[in-house]
Amino acid sequence: MSKDPNPLLVVARSGRALAQSARRGGWHPLVVDAFADVDTRACAQDFRQVSVDGEVLHARSLRDAITALTPTAARLGLVYGGALESMPALLERLSARYEIIGNSADTLRAVKDPNTFFPTLDALKITYPETRRTATQEMLEQGGIWLVKRAAGGGGTHVRVWDGASRVESGHYLQCYVPGPVMSVLFAADGARARMIGYNTQWTASLASRPFTYGGAVNRAQLTPRQRQTVAAYAEALTRAFGLRGLNSLDFILNRRRPLVLEINPRPTATCELYEPDTRDGMLALHVHACDGELPARALGTSKVRAHTIVYAQVPCHITAAVQWPQWCRDLPVTGAQIAAGEPVCSVYTEGDDVDFVRQLSEAQGQFVLSWVEPRPMAA
Repeated sequence: MSKDPNPLLVVARSGRALAQSARRGGWHPLVVDAFADVDTRACAQDFRQVSVDGEVLHARSLRDAITALTPTAARLGLVYGGALESMPALLERLSARYEIIGNSADTLRAVKDPNTFFPTLDALKITYPETRRTATQEMLEQGGIWLVKRAAGGGGTHVRVWDGASRVESGHYLQCYVPGPVMSVLFAADGARARMIGYNTQWTASLASRPFTYGGAVNRAQLTPRQRQTVAAYAEALTRAFGLRGLNSLDFILNRRRPLVLEINPRPTATCELYEPDTRDGMLALHVHACDGELPARALGTSKVRAHTIVYAQVPCHITAAVQWPQWCRDLPVTGAQIAAGEPVCSVYTEGDDVDFVRQLSEAQGQFVLSWVEPRPMAA
């Protein structure tokens, strides 16, 4: 797809980062997402907010919003972010009217189907934690912790510890919990080749009810050259196996010095923004070029350590006009927003030269934000 001043449709659970990158690349984004936050409204040519159930967008609300936003558009380009990987049927219907810039509905189905994904890993001799579709007596006898995961889930909100007794529902699978840091590699793909963009370390949010919820990432991962080569080889093999296109990420856990693959996120992810300043025209332009078969000639070579942290409300809070947002906050809720406990308030972005310092500062910034927005107890 050529870059021009025509509108570009962005559909995601949170479309702000993609929309800002689109503006930087010369497009005029039309955004459909679940938040319609201040940043998105500022950069979007137009927007619509849709209802959401956890990390899943409501299909009818989404269809209505897209139709209302683009009533007469002909073959408008559509870029999707988080949440649509669980809706391949809707993406397939949208492809009849829009030019899908990214992986096809068939690719999403294959990558997110445990019956296809894990046998593919086996065929490619790619290591991953032990995974089962149903519980067995052998699992109970060997002990250990097993996680229940929803196929096509995202953001970790769907992951829970299996109690050892309940039935595994349709569309879910069991995976053995293994200790170690969770990491990811962001890469660009053209359907046959893959170019690594960067290796990241991820962490979870401090949510008692959803302990595996994505909490943030830093654009550094403590990996040896051999471990990087292994992960890159995995990404390249999976690109060929599934015909991946555009920006994707491969999540893995480093256990006993071995990278164990967890999943592919077959679309631009939140970690893309950690590399946005290193590109000439923005990460969305890189995504578009990769979909057209043009990969970066070399790695981006970022010099700065960058981290983002999603700030979640610990208690219900109400956003008033008195809240003063620091410049390092993004995804800002509109004045009057009611945010439930456990839901995201905003994101904080930190940059520096030292990984430990940047991570600690990012955490401190998140706590500072909560001190502003969460209600304070009345003095006795």
